[in-house]
Amino acid sequence: MTPGMDYLLRLLTKSMVLACAVCIWSGTVNAFPFIGISINNGEKYTNNKVVSIEIQSLQIDKKLIQSMQIGNSPELDQASWIDYSEDPMEYSIPDGDGKKIVYVRLKDKNGNISQTETASIILDSTPPLAKQLLINDGANYTNNKQMKVMLSLIAEDAVKMQISNNPEFKEVQWEIYRPQKSWLLGPPGDGEKTVYARFADAAENISQALQASIILDTDPPQNCAVIIKNDEKFTTNPTA
Repeated sequence: MTPGMDYLLRLLTKSMVLACAVCIWSGTVNAFPFIGISINNGEKYTNNKVVSIEIQSLQIDKKLIQSMQIGNSPELDQASWIDYSEDPMEYSIPDGDGKKIVYVRLKDKNGNISQTETASIILDSTPPLAKQLLINDGANYTNNKQMKVMLSLIAEDAVKMQISNNPEFKEVQWEIYRPQKSWLLGPPGDGEKTVYARFADAAENISQALQASIILDTDPPQNCAVIIKNDEKFTTNPTA
C-alpha cells in the first residue's frame, strides 16, 4: 500500500467515526444513554452538599470527547465547558434538603454536542428525631436477676440505632432500628442503671442521644418482723 493510500484510508476512518458520533448525538441511534453519571458511587442519599461525580462517555470513544458541561439546571446556561475527564471530581449541589438533579452533556472535537443526561441524589442534612426511650414501659424498679429489660424506642426517619450502657457508645455497632428491643443492663450489681440510645438515618445523620434509668433491686428485705398491737399477747378486739 502506498503512503498516500494509507493516509487516505486513515482520514476516511476518522471521518466515519466522527460521522458516527454525529449520528448518535443527533438521535439517529438512541438505544442506550450517551453519558454515564455516578454521584457518590451511586449512593441514594448524602448529608453533604459537596459530592463526588464521575462522568463517562458510553457510546462515543473518549478520545473523541473534548469537553463537558455539568450543572444544576437543564439549560446548563450557567455551566462552563471544562476539559473532559473520567476522573472523580468534587461538585457542589444546591442548598436545602431534597432531591438534587445534576445535568451533564458532552462536546466532541468536531464541535458536536450530545443530548443532556441526568443523575440525582437526595440531600438530607437533618438528623432523625429521637422521641422516646423507655425501660420496661417506664417502670422505676426491676428485680430481674439476669438484668434483662425491654426497651421501647421511638425515632422519626431512623433506619438504624445504637444502644449502650455507656454514654460514649464505645465499641457499639449500629443495628437496624426497631421500636422494641430486649436489653441487658450493666454494670453488674444492684442500683440505678442507665441506658443510652441514638439513631441514624439513611444519609448517616446522627440524632442526639436519649437516656433512661431504672433501679435494679434483686435483694429481698432483711430482718423482717410482724408486730401486732405493740407486741401485746392478748386482745379483745377482733380487728386489732
